Amino acid sequence: MKTLLFDETASETNNNFHVGFNVTVRMGNKYAKTLEIGEKVKLENLQGEEIGYATIEQMVLGPIEYIPQTVLMFEHDPKCREYGGLIEVLQNCYHDPSIDLKTVVTAIVFQSEFQRG
Repeated sequence: MKTLLFDETASETNNNFHVGFNVTVRMGNKYAKTLEIGEKVKLENLQGEEIGYATIEQMVLGPIEYIPQTVLMFEHDPKCREYGGLIEVLQNCYHDPSIDLKTVVTAIVFQSEFQRG
């Protein structure tokens, strides 16, 4: 089973998840190549602690500015539901101040049956 890691130090609200659809945004196309729609994945924090399990529902690959607002509204981290907040959190997660609206990312839509945060 594949694992999605979450950096809970990237923002004060990065550990929020709700029952139903959630979105997480990752740099590049790695996850678009390795995850499959319908696949069940384990969610963990960087310390290896289990957060829960989820099913991959959809993925959007492209520049940050191309992620539809209707996808971002399901971002698990409320700070990332707007482009400016998403860019700031990604800069913190990846320690890369050059991340901007043109940066290519994969938005991963997943379904969870748990709530946290």
